[in-house]
Amino acid sequence: MLEVGPAWEAELIRLSEKEGKSLRATARALGVDVKTVIRHLARLADCRQEENFIEVGQSLIERRTRWLALIAPHPQKGRKELRALGPADYCWLYRNDQKWLFENLPPVKSRKGAAGCRVDWPGRDRELGARVGPVAHAILYAPGRPVRVTISAIGKKLGALGILQRNIDKLPVARASLEGVIETRDSFEIRRVRAAARELLRCGESLEPWRIVRKAHLRPEYPASVAAEIERIIYAFEKGVIHGDEI
Repeated sequence: MLEVGPAWEAELIRLSEKEGKSLRATARALGVDVKTVIRHLARLADCRQEENFIEVGQSLIERRTRWLALIAPHPQKGRKELRALGPADYCWLYRNDQKWLFENLPPVKSRKGAAGCRVDWPGRDRELGARVGPVAHAILYAPGRPVRVTISAIGKKLGALGILQRNIDKLPVARASLEGVIETRDSFEIRRVRAAARELLRCGESLEPWRIVRKAHLRPEYPASVAAEIERIIYAFEKGVIHGDEI
């Protein structure tokens, strides 16, 4: 039986950690009680923790020293450039000593052009306001399947969707122009009904409510105003009041 000492502790570590034996089995193999095993394992754990602490402390000093030596000759370089020069020390300090690292980094560079750049909102407002009408007209009379005239559709055509969405309060002229041309859902569906009726007649098909509804891709419960427009178109066409290209 081994006496308590370095060899005994080595055997304790082998049995409990490497072989994964239980406390009782380890105590039986070493000829001691379970409490003795627990006491020595706790002491060994404390020693390891202290050794790790000392090792980390030494590494901390070394890495801080290296980092300061690295940044000293490069006062004009930014954070990314310094990180590229010493990636290992940067990452270690970021994980283990972040507060100190940030105190020893250059300030974050502001984006070029962000400061002091003022937008001429009145001028931008007048420009966009003047372009809204023609763009809306182009959407209304574009060939093919109808597209609803919305702020989104107009903004995309203008290349200014983000400005209209985020800064509409600064664009009173443009906002008034938009409010005068954007379509409600009902008015858009009426326009789709008319386009569907023209297409049916062009293809030689009869005007019947179900055909128009299907061709216009209307939602199942379309509003009464749309139903009334379908009836008006069919009645006017049957009476000869309007022709296909007049719908």
